[in-house]
Amino acid sequence: EKDNYQQTITFKMDRNSDSLLNTIDFSSLEEQDPSLADGHKILFNREVPFELRVNESGSSNQEVCSVENVRAKVLILGDDPTPQHIRIELICENDLF
Repeated sequence: EKDNYQQTITFKMDRNSDSLLNTIDFSSLEEQDPSLADGHKILFNREVPFELRVNESGSSNQEVCSVENVRAKVLILGDDPTPQHIRIELICENDLF
C-alpha cells in the first residue's frame, strides 16, 4: 500500500530534450506538499547559499565556516498585501545540528 506522499510518476522520454526533468509534470506532487496545507500559498521558493560560522568552544579565534545550500520558502495565508499568517521554512539536506 502506498503512503500519502508516494506517487508513481509516468513520463515519456524525449531523446531530443535537454533534461529529463523537463519532461516530468510535478504539479500533482506540489498538491501533496504539506507546506500548502490549510490554504497557504508560496510567495518565495528558492535555494539560497548560506554561510554558516561556528566558533570552536574555548577559542575565540578559531572559527569553522561552511557554505550550505538551503531551500528557503516564504508562505502566506490570506491576501498578499495583508496576510493573516506568514510562515518561513528553511530546509537543508544536511543535518546542521
